Amino acid sequence: MKLLYTTSFEKTSGLANRFQVMAMAKAFEENLSENFYFSAADFSDPNGKIKVKNFGTAKSFSLAFKVLKFCKKEKITHIFCREPRLLFFVFVWNWFLRVEIKTIYEIHELAGTPRQKFFEKFLAGHVGLNILLTQKMAEEYGKEYKISNKKILVLPDAVDLEIFDIKVGKMEMREKYNLPQNKKIIGYFGRFKTMGMDKGLSDILKSLRNLPEDFVFLAMGGKHRDRDEYEKEAKDLGVLDRVIFVEQFEQKILAEYQKAADVLLMPFPWTKHFAYYMSPLKMFEYMASKRPIIATDLPSIREILDESTAVIIKPNNPEELSEAVKDLIYDRDKTEKLVETAFEKVKNYTWQKRVEKILSKIE
Repeated sequence: MKLLYTTSFEKTSGLANRFQVMAMAKAFEENLSENFYFSAADFSDPNGKIKVKNFGTAKSFSLAFKVLKFCKKEKITHIFCREPRLLFFVFVWNWFLRVEIKTIYEIHELAGTPRQKFFEKFLAGHVGLNILLTQKMAEEYGKEYKISNKKILVLPDAVDLEIFDIKVGKMEMREKYNLPQNKKIIGYFGRFKTMGMDKGLSDILKSLRNLPEDFVFLAMGGKHRDRDEYEKEAKDLGVLDRVIFVEQFEQKILAEYQKAADVLLMPFPWTKHFAYYMSPLKMFEYMASKRPIIATDLPSIREILDESTAVIIKPNNPEELSEAVKDLIYDRDKTEKLVETAFEKVKNYTWQKRVEKILSKIE
């Protein structure tokens, strides 16, 4: 087997999809060694561990042609891709180039527009294996496009334990990053919005009003405009002096910031996307960080977390969130049990194990 992971990415960034792609590429390379190839438009691994074949264009039509020519030259047997438009043109060009190739398609959102559904319907009839993030996604996708269960594999996202299971102390990290030593820190890490939707930051800010003055909120990530928006909201709520906004950093620094927190938060509101289709990277990173987690009661979350691994609260409920925070801060025995159970569970959700499941399915 020779496998190519192809993408149209043009540059390295702090977006979660870049982290996910590079983590998968690293795991593929560890499994397949010289039989793994990674291609992009103009992209580089910031850690220098993955060799990238750059084709110089992000346009799916021309990129797909170059990808197929490369596959023919290197005798690639499998293509892995998470971009429907790019994969569609791979099939289109292959009508002319006739490369013997099998395809694996990783699906991160369900099609909404007629144009998107056109691509998905075509791919459903041609792709060899479809990977979906949640059970609900898999059920809906299979039903919509009449795909056999044999061609569907449900795999949530995962984590790199080498990055997030680090042996550093809470106070050590607070001193390193100039964070308050004598406060209780509740933390949220990652993008503040997805597709324009709030991911629970508003509820966290509101919950601060019900928490003692020595509780502060550390929020890392988000675009500048999002940070400005939530800074204004914090000011309007009268809690701005208890909020620390930090820009997005690479995962190694993010992992150290997480170690500085007392509690990690995922209070996603109830929307169709959050409830059924997401598999947040932060969930697995939180579990690996050995810090207690508070998450909202959504089906997508329940596929991984339960009351033995996190405190589960109702969505859109700042009052319950603040009570859950106090409960974890003051009940050390409960916190330790949750942390230990969550960490043991996340060992089953590494990128390495995720890739192994994919390879065992296609071999």
